[in-house]
Amino acid sequence: MELTPESLTELLSGDPEEIKVHLKRVDHTFEVAGIKVQSHCFCLTVDAQGKVQPKELINYLRYTAADYAIPRTRLSEAKARDKKYNQTRAVSALCDEARSLFVDLQKTGEGGELLLYVFGEQVLSLPQAIAKMPLKTSSKLHYNGADGIHIGIGENGLLHLYWGESKVHKTASTAIEDCFKSLEPYFVEDSSPEAKRNRDLQLLRDNADLDNPELSNSLRQYFTASSKKSKMIEYRGLALVGFDADIYSNEPLSLEKLQEDAKTQILEWGKSLEGAIKKYKLENFVIDLFFVPLPSADQFRADFLAAMGKV
Repeated sequence: MELTPESLTELLSGDPEEIKVHLKRVDHTFEVAGIKVQSHCFCLTVDAQGKVQPKELINYLRYTAADYAIPRTRLSEAKARDKKYNQTRAVSALCDEARSLFVDLQKTGEGGELLLYVFGEQVLSLPQAIAKMPLKTSSKLHYNGADGIHIGIGENGLLHLYWGESKVHKTASTAIEDCFKSLEPYFVEDSSPEAKRNRDLQLLRDNADLDNPELSNSLRQYFTASSKKSKMIEYRGLALVGFDADIYSNEPLSLEKLQEDAKTQILEWGKSLEGAIKKYKLENFVIDLFFVPLPSADQFRADFLAAMGKV
């Protein structure tokens, strides 16, 4: 069984309409000549009182943790057991297990990583290729490697492999700089055994789980040196930058005003984008970049830790 766009679509998790309850896409034109970055911008939605509710977004992410952190086969087995015995115990246990895998570090970036996963799955329709959280050696540590790995299929079976990086900082410029600095090795390094991406490629070869043995084996062939498919991988990028933004400062708010303010400020937020792309030699790679302006990056982290039971 070969990977096809249709088979990947069946792997997607979540209702793509639900994220729209919490985040609103901002229509904007933001292109930089000579680079292949497709930018997206999402701001928080506004309730009937004219307030934004970032904690509601975080609670939404909390209940997405198992889809992100638990391998598909284990989730399917748990769902089947619960159906057989008319219960929810097995899936509930995996939800608890998923949240236990997240760190309790104050400077955690895992909230942004989880949001990046949602954007990949539900906005770009790119399924996650591997759940890396269970591969951590300690729940006190972030795992090494890319923040996420998503896949798509192009013409003639070409695998689009998306390296994911998420950065949530006080400013857009520092988040962009740090994000593309982290992405650089996955694209620019040669194919030597010391290349930073090699560990993730090995994990994909040995642990890719598409909840279907034949599909999983088809994916693993792309990461097996003896297979001709190993020459059919196109590296792409999936990036998220979250940052403090003053567009939320004047309550009561209206969603229309927020969108207009975001459209006005997007050029300012992305002012350092061209320089970072060129600095890290990423001009020739397809990268989807998500701008997520927040009322407070620090509060986003603190609220995420609380929602995950880490404080």
